[in-house]
This record gives sequence, C-alpha cells and structure tokens, in this order.
Amino acid sequence: MNAFASLFSQNKNKLIVTTNCGPDNEFNSPKEARWSAALGKVLVANGGSTNNYCVRNSNLTFYSKFWWWSLAMQAIDADANYIYAAVSSIRRFNLDWSNGTTFSILGNGGARMIDASGDPDYVYVTSNNATDGHGVRKVRKSDMTVVASILATGAGDGQFNNPKGIFYYAGFAYVADTGNTRIVKLNASGANLTFDSNIDFGGRIIEDLCTDGLNWYMCSASTVYQSDMLFTYATRLSAACVSYSLCIIPDQGDGNGATLGIVNNTGSCLYRLKCSDLSLIATVGSAGDGSASLFDPTFTTSTPHDIDCVTDCGTFRMVRSGAGPYTYAFSWNGFAGITYPTAGPHRAVFKGVPLSAITVLNDDSDLVKFIKNLEKCVNLTQLSSYTTNDRIPISKIAGLGNLLRLNGKYEGSVDSLACKSKLTGADFGSSSTYLTGSLAGFDSMSTSFTPTSTAISGSLSDLSATNTIVHAYLCTGITPGSIAHLIAIRDLRIYGMGWTAQQNTDVLLSAWAARANYTYASGIQLGISAPTGTPGTEPPAEEGPGHDTSDWAWNAGTSRYDPLTGYAVISDLQTDFYSEGFKPWAVTIV
Repeated sequence: MNAFASLFSQNKNKLIVTTNCGPDNEFNSPKEARWSAALGKVLVANGGSTNNYCVRNSNLTFYSKFWWWSLAMQAIDADANYIYAAVSSIRRFNLDWSNGTTFSILGNGGARMIDASGDPDYVYVTSNNATDGHGVRKVRKSDMTVVASILATGAGDGQFNNPKGIFYYAGFAYVADTGNTRIVKLNASGANLTFDSNIDFGGRIIEDLCTDGLNWYMCSASTVYQSDMLFTYATRLSAACVSYSLCIIPDQGDGNGATLGIVNNTGSCLYRLKCSDLSLIATVGSAGDGSASLFDPTFTTSTPHDIDCVTDCGTFRMVRSGAGPYTYAFSWNGFAGITYPTAGPHRAVFKGVPLSAITVLNDDSDLVKFIKNLEKCVNLTQLSSYTTNDRIPISKIAGLGNLLRLNGKYEGSVDSLACKSKLTGADFGSSSTYLTGSLAGFDSMSTSFTPTSTAISGSLSDLSATNTIVHAYLCTGITPGSIAHLIAIRDLRIYGMGWTAQQNTDVLLSAWAARANYTYASGIQLGISAPTGTPGTEPPAEEGPGHDTSDWAWNAGTSRYDPLTGYAVISDLQTDFYSEGFKPWAVTIV
C-alpha cells in the first residue's frame, strides 16, 4: 500500500471538518497590558463579560487566550515563574496556565493594576475601595501574603484617590494616582512600603506608567508621554493616543526597536508604538466577544470514547461529561473550544470514536467549510452545521434516516431525505436555488421548519396538519393555499413570498373560516406580508344591511359582520369581536 492509500485508509472512517475560523482579535473592555519576558508575549486582561485574558505575540497578533473564573479581570502580570491575575483576589498560574490557585488578599478592594515582574520577591497591587481605602498592597511571592500596605483615601502624602498603574523600579514603587493628578513614589526596599514623595507631571492624569531605565513612558486617557527618568515635563515627547495601560516590548529585531504595547479600553483595541518617537506601528482588534473565532463542535455518543481532535495547530482532547449518552466538548486553556492563531482554513480530524456511535453533532457557529464522512454517521439524530462559503450536499445526509433535527446550509433536493417525514425540526440555511424539492412530506415539525429557498415548490396546503412551527421566508416557489387544515399550528411566518395582497388575504380568509378549529392555547403567532384592506379596521358601529364597508359585509344568517379584506380578518382574529370563544391570534405584518 503506497503512502497516499495508507493515509486515505486511516482517514476514511474519521470525521474531518474544515473550518475558516481565524484568530481572535476582539476585545471586551480590555484593561492592563504587561510584557512577559519568560513567555516572550504580551498579556492583556480582558475586563469585560468574556472573563479571560489573551496572550499576544510581540507584534500584538493573536497567540492564545485563557479563561479563568466568572469575574471580570482587571489586572495581569508575570515573572519568571508565574502569571498573576487579579480581580478582588489574585489567582496565580504556572507559565503553562496550570495549577491555578486563588489568594484572597485584597480585602474588600477590587484590583486596579498589578506589577509582578520588577521585584523578584514581591507583587504590588493597586486597588480602590471605600471600605479598605484606596492604595497599594505589597504581597510576598513565596507564600502570597500581604507584608505591607498603604490604604488611605485622600489627597495628602501617603494617600490616594483612584490609584491605577504601578511599576517597581530600583527599590521604589511608582503609582499613577489618577484622582490626585500625580505620581506617588513609594520606598519599597525589603519588606517595607512607605511614602517617599509626590511627583507632579504637569497636572496630567496618568493612568499607567513603565520604564526601561532610560525613559519613563506614561499614558493618560488621550495621550502617551515619554519623559526622562526625573519626570521632567519640559523634556517630554507625546503622541495623541486613546489609552488605559501600556508596557514596553523589547527590541524584536524587526527594525522598530523597543516598542510600546498599549490598551485602548474604550475602543477595545491595542496599539503598538515606537518607543523612540511614539509613532504608530499598528492597530489591532475591535470590540466583540471573539465567539466567531472559536472552533468548538460538540458530540454526543451512545458509548464512551476518548476523542482526540488533530488539527494543524496541535492535538486537543475532547472531554466526556456526565453519564451516558456521553457528551463531548473541547477543553483547552479553560475554553470549550480551539482558538486558532492564524487565519483559516484549518482541518480537524476526530480520532478515537466510531462514526456510527455519534448521535448528535453540533458545529453550527464554527465557520465550517466542509465535512467529510458525514454520511457514515448513520445513527445521527441531530445535526447542526452551518457552512460558510460551501453548502453540504444533501446526498451526504440523504440516507441518514434517524435524523430528527437538522440545521444547516444544504444543496440538493429535500425529496431525497430518508428522514423527511420524521424531522421534528429543520432550519435550512440555504438561499436562492440551492435547495430544491417539495414542501410536502415534512410531517412532524414541532420546533422550526425554515425552507429558505426560492426553488422549494408546493403550496401551503401541502403542509402536514401535524406541523406546529413553520417559517418560510423569500420562498417564492411556494404558492399560497388554504391553512385551514393546520389546526396544530402555533407559529407560522410566511412573508417575502412574492404574493399579491389578495393572495395574502386569501390565506388569511382560510384561517378565519377555520378559526374555531385551531388548538394552540396561547395565541398563534402569524407573520405575513401586507394583505388588502384598511389597517386597524373594525366592524361598523351600526348593525344591519346597508352599513357595509369595503372591509366588512353584514351576514344576515349570523347577524354579524364578516371580514372581506385581510386587515379585517386580522382585526377579528386578534380580538374576537363577537366573543365566539376561539383562541386569539397574534398577527404581525412583515
């Protein structure tokens, strides 16, 4: 057997997914940025609802991200041995993100920023809390206990008002005391932490600061500054830059020299500036939660298996949870999924599970391009997979007769589906003429049936009377018809179908004629395009022949007005003018 044949044989019974997921360059209220010399990376605390920190390369491109506990991260830094992240406590990790341990050392104070890289023995944390006071804590790394603190709210010496950035250098800790528009210099020799002096930098509100021993670099809400080591205001360089935190990235040999990594908290992005002249090199990122960049398919199997996902970026284990049936999801860096460091396409090969054992497959938000060997998952009951540029040929799933739920973009005739009469839910994310076949035969829709294609044929009267939810948008191949037989319907959305106002009215009149037969108790949801008649019309106030209108006609046999137009039907269906006791409808004109 040649090498190609051997490779084909190895993969012919494995599920292979090609995805276009790219790097995660979205941020949610990013906070502190710090350079890790041990990792050679920039760490960024992502302070919003995504509850994670991200690891960036020296040019601020994506490397990885890591989820921790369910609190919004405020601060992060690393030394030669550990990563330290802070909210109302400090959580310390090994450099490979293992062995996370929480230390409750901040009292009631929520952390603002943290410095762990300058002092080999201590971590410094700023916080602002009305109970504890605004200030600084000094934490011994060996046992993570607070050895000294200055917690005093005010404007005097040794007092703080909303301290943020902190940086240890040459035996002193420098604090950006934002509310007092100054920098506070603290003596941090040994285990001590005492007030030394206040430094005025032209009355500027400094958010964060750092130094390379040659210059100080500081940022305010709108400006980045370079100063000499004495903070001499007259000798500064400055550049307009919306910023919250900054760090120095050493010379990477790319011709830019040492650079600054800067967090724009309000704009949810990062900047890279040259230290030499503060010129902009690059802007990276935008606001978002990064979910579109996660590749996180889930599997359910009837028997337990150890599933490995082999990708072009490494091999990842899918973790089994709960009792059987067994559900699997990625677990990597605390995230249920993979975030790729480069743009797609990427290929993922799933090993360790017989395809016949898979009963549920869900990868509907993973920018999937193609799935190979899907047709061999003969026991699938649920499949959810929305591809991007490509559509899954229906021939790939035509023989999967056990399918009950089906979501995704498909191409081909729905008439070939062995599961057509069994499906309780189907959302076809196709468009134009990619999906063909008849509306008839979908008999059990209890969740959602969305045949979004202009080439689906048939009449509304072809729908099964057992269907409860049908959504048809832009399906111009479907013709209007009676819906009087849909007595179980609870949600019917039929709009953008290219029907005339009178055709929409005919559909409404068929429903009105059968109004006493519908069985859904909570009010049928109906979305339909505009019919004939006058919006908001009601029966004439005076009863009897001779008072008819263009929307209503007196019925002598029932001694009431019957609707003539679509809008009249809607008025009666929604309000039951004559208290007949039928279940009211909720009608929306779309």
